[in-house]
Amino acid sequence: MQNHVAKLTRCLDRLGVAQLVVTSRLAGPADRARFGAHGQVIRTGLPVPVLRQGWAPLAVRHVLGGGRVDLVHVHCGEDLAVLPLASLAARRHGCPLVATVHLSVRHTPRPVTARGSLLRAVGGAVEGWLLPGADAVIALTPSTARLLRVHFTGFVPHVQVPAVLQHVDLLVLPGLYEDLSSALIEAMAAGLPVVATRVGGTVDLVHHGVNGLLVAPRDPAALAAAISQVLADPAAAARLSAAARRTATDHAWPDLARQVLEV
Repeated sequence: MQNHVAKLTRCLDRLGVAQLVVTSRLAGPADRARFGAHGQVIRTGLPVPVLRQGWAPLAVRHVLGGGRVDLVHVHCGEDLAVLPLASLAARRHGCPLVATVHLSVRHTPRPVTARGSLLRAVGGAVEGWLLPGADAVIALTPSTARLLRVHFTGFVPHVQVPAVLQHVDLLVLPGLYEDLSSALIEAMAAGLPVVATRVGGTVDLVHHGVNGLLVAPRDPAALAAAISQVLADPAAAARLSAAARRTATDHAWPDLARQVLEV
């Protein structure tokens, strides 16, 4: 990662980009140096090689101070301090945040020690909390990109829908109006927890806190909070899923067909 950043910053310097690189120097002295025509690097210095996160407090004044900043670019790896620092800097300067993921602590490591398990747990939480707030995320490989991004699949043939739903964590249905959504019933039949807006026939199918979560329409903050609530609590999500399956059985086609025949 260090070599990647060094090459990238020098190439961007030759393209006329003025850069301030803030980084750590473990077990070495702090210093400030110029590079290229426009660049400057600040190494915070930390004479304790085992405390990798200890450099972060020393860097705060550098990322929050200075003149106008057009963009913050953070390089993410096993150092858990960089993403919170970058998010803080982007908010302070009111500018976009771009993150390059060299290693996803949330997805990539397979820990074999207690330290590794702790790193993944804490780092995964930090990634899940802050990385979605970046304005752009650069992944070095398609595999990492698949683990991190949103997938717009386009139209999927109906026969493939059950298989697709097996790879989904939850259904989000933020409609402004609905009568009876077949997508909602299909998701519940597949055992997905549901987050939906409190509109139309959705409220007849989804009972808040029992087989899904309901929020008011046109309330993005409430929708995001409900999604986070489901994703952050697997046990509660499993209870919602089980209840959703039971609800969907009342809308199975053989039973519906018999009811129509009776009419």
